[in-house]
Amino acid sequence: MVKVKLDNNKKKKGSILPLLLIAILVVVGIVVFVVTRPKTNEGKPVVDDNVAVEKNVKLLDDGSKLNTSSKISGSRKIDNLEITNITLSYKDGISRIFADVTNKSNTTIDVTTVLLTLYAEDGSVIDELEGLIGKLEPGKTTQLNIGASSDYSNAYDLKIVKK
Repeated sequence: MVKVKLDNNKKKKGSILPLLLIAILVVVGIVVFVVTRPKTNEGKPVVDDNVAVEKNVKLLDDGSKLNTSSKISGSRKIDNLEITNITLSYKDGISRIFADVTNKSNTTIDVTTVLLTLYAEDGSVIDELEGLIGKLEPGKTTQLNIGASSDYSNAYDLKIVKK
């Protein structure tokens, strides 16, 4: 009978070791998960110091950046030209500014050169860009398209004037 008890103790000790190893692996896995997951602050991700934060930019799935400043997208008027639907984006090394331009007068407006000034949130000038608005019949709409090889996606405001 003593011999049977020893066999049972050996079986119990042999079955405890694999369970102990599994428990240790589970604990190590949980610790690794907790340590490596992104930390949050009130539901907001903590930003890594190496990543630039751009307040007025939405990063799109295709890697492009879309400006979200309401100051950029607002409509403008230059004499009888109404400028609406302004968008500013950056992709593949090019900033693009698009806008619809409508002739609100009763006469044809010849080709018009415009100067577009981009501003940072602190009011400082980021850059000035030139663009052309093609000849435009009364009541007709065309698109203004300005491109630049710098990233202006984080601009806060813009001003458009005739040059």
